[in-house]
Amino acid sequence: MNTIDFNSAERQQSFGLIPPKTIVPLVMNIRPGGAGDGGWYTASKTSDAMMLDVEFTVSEGPYAKRKLWQYFVMSGGKLTNNGDSVAGNISRSTLRAILESARNIKPEDTSDAAVNARRINGLEDFNGMCFLAKIGIDKDKNGQ
Repeated sequence: MNTIDFNSAERQQSFGLIPPKTIVPLVMNIRPGGAGDGGWYTASKTSDAMMLDVEFTVSEGPYAKRKLWQYFVMSGGKLTNNGDSVAGNISRSTLRAILESARNIKPEDTSDAAVNARRINGLEDFNGMCFLAKIGIDKDKNGQ
């Protein structure tokens, strides 16, 4: 068997985490999973949850081109007493905040213009949407 020597290969660049509470401009893109409304959703492999698989890219500044990923559960999973998805409610609230940031709407604004600006034609409207976000870091089940 021939030996393959990787010692002369360049080392990959590694990055530390973006510090918590850093505000960055992000561009949002949904990675279609082929399920649900127009194929935009990704079906959970372990429950009835339907999710949006989203990739965010930092668009400028010292963290430009860095990527973050998040699943937004849109339906299924644990339900409220009214039969709504608990995680779905949280996801819709986050997506509303993204729309408000992207469209420069104050959360308390109930004017006709603000109400209309919180409406989208379809999930594809989120693709390429630019907004400001504050970075947070959560610990996993093991405290890591």
